[in-house]
Amino acid sequence: MATALPLLVALSEIGLETGEMLPENAAALVGAGVLSVLAFPAIAVAIDRRIAGARDTVTGFSPATIAPITRAPGSMAAETALPGPAVMTGASA
Repeated sequence: MATALPLLVALSEIGLETGEMLPENAAALVGAGVLSVLAFPAIAVAIDRRIAGARDTVTGFSPATIAPITRAPGSMAAETALPGPAVMTGASA
């Protein structure tokens, strides 16, 4: 979205230089571009936070409150807890 603003400024400048665009229209075009660059990301963040808050209410926890799981080194649970290819140790199957 941020790349749209320089394009709008350039188009407005070209339109003004060629006489195809009124200064009022150029100002409105650039103003709308500035507004969209500033407002839309803020609106998106607010919506995302609202959705995340609703998700936390449904699940009962927030990812920020989850403590990492720790296991004793060398324990069998630590080896089998992670997804991945099966590793055979000790006796053959």
